[in-house]
Amino acid sequence: MNILHLISSRNIFGAERVVLNLVENIQDRNIKSYLGIIDSFTNRNELLTYCVRKNIPHFVIPSRRSLDLQVLSHLNDIVSKYSINIIHSHNYRSDFFTFFLKKKVKWCSTPHGWCGSDIKLYFYELLDKFLIRFSHKIIAVSLSRLKELRNILIPANKIVYIPNWIDVSRFPLVDIKEKLKQPIFSVGVVARLEKEKNLFFTLSVFNKFIKIVNAKAHLFLIGDGSLAASIQRFIEKKKIKDFVSLCGKISAEEIVEFYKKFHCLLLFSKKEGFPMVVLEGMAMGIPIIGSFPALCEVYQKAPVVLVHPLKKEQAISSLLAIYLTYKDYYLFQDISFLLRRSVEKFYSKNLILKRYLDFYFSLVN
Repeated sequence: MNILHLISSRNIFGAERVVLNLVENIQDRNIKSYLGIIDSFTNRNELLTYCVRKNIPHFVIPSRRSLDLQVLSHLNDIVSKYSINIIHSHNYRSDFFTFFLKKKVKWCSTPHGWCGSDIKLYFYELLDKFLIRFSHKIIAVSLSRLKELRNILIPANKIVYIPNWIDVSRFPLVDIKEKLKQPIFSVGVVARLEKEKNLFFTLSVFNKFIKIVNAKAHLFLIGDGSLAASIQRFIEKKKIKDFVSLCGKISAEEIVEFYKKFHCLLLFSKKEGFPMVVLEGMAMGIPIIGSFPALCEVYQKAPVVLVHPLKKEQAISSLLAIYLTYKDYYLFQDISFLLRRSVEKFYSKNLILKRYLDFYFSLVN
């Protein structure tokens, strides 16, 4: 069986990491996985660079405009030459091209998220919600995505729930004694710098928090995006630049080193799928405070803290509660253990990969 994972992207964010996980890990004598990257390739493509460096089987599919019909010609050639049985598409452009493909293959789609950040994108996403109805199956990677698909009246028998997952071995449980020796309470935020991540609310919460604890804390904001300049100005306006580090986007290897020093993770998103940072933080035993959209997948399975994404006082109180108890070694150790055990039990690599393999074989049979 040959599977083509298709995505239009040049950066590596949450959705791209999910795709890369699948392509890298579903490879054996019975299954061959490929990644098809659709892009103009006029600028550096981070996804392509990663594939070359990691020797991941991939295809470069040039596209000069949003819906370039030349892509269909490339796709038809790939499907024929490599005997592709399944196309697994991962965003609206890949859904569009798979829908119009002449070569008939099994098609499954994973809508990682619709944000409708502008009129043009809103139109494309509206089109996508219509087109995916013609796929053979649609994968929901979170309970929130499952609900969203049902809300747009996708038939229940077309939806398959397979949550995101991580390789737990890459995220070791941190030595609590070493972490508690740190003189400063370290707070982590790992997110794209975009509107739906609610980052100005997060910074406002932290601003109030450091005044209460007399500045004995530091926030590390990891990620990049269109709001980077606005966030920088906000930090300067609030006079908290000595207590906030804008780290930009960092590699998957580097982020583990940051996780090791975090006492807490914040994620107050207004809209989310299933953020990988939640699983990574839990695997490393880091207490997490977040909104329902960010934590709806895990809050009944792990000791995470839910807050309303607009209620600042509730968020500050939750952060203070962790700050006031994080020096309690036994409590912190118990929380860390329960967080990691939840990932191992529900979202481990072997568990979810088996579900994907069963799904792919059922799709072609």
